[in-house]
Amino acid sequence: MRGKPHPDEPALTVTQHEERDIGWVFYYQSTRYVESGDPVHMVLGNAPILIDRASGLPHLLGTARGVDTNLADYKAGRHACELCSN
Repeated sequence: MRGKPHPDEPALTVTQHEERDIGWVFYYQSTRYVESGDPVHMVLGNAPILIDRASGLPHLLGTARGVDTNLADYKAGRHACELCSN
């Protein structure tokens, strides 16, 4: 059962997704920003999320480097994120 979101946490909307060989990459933004276009409602630092095709587990890809670089690191085993269990 899912709990109610915290009132200070924005609702999120998937704004783009792409299928890659390793899985699916999802990009997101606050629903309020998507609906209004007002930058004051933007979520900053929202790293794309990879859903691994083999395991089904989510992984934050980071924002400091491009998605392709982050995916290459993930494939090479050089990836760690707060969603990972390792």
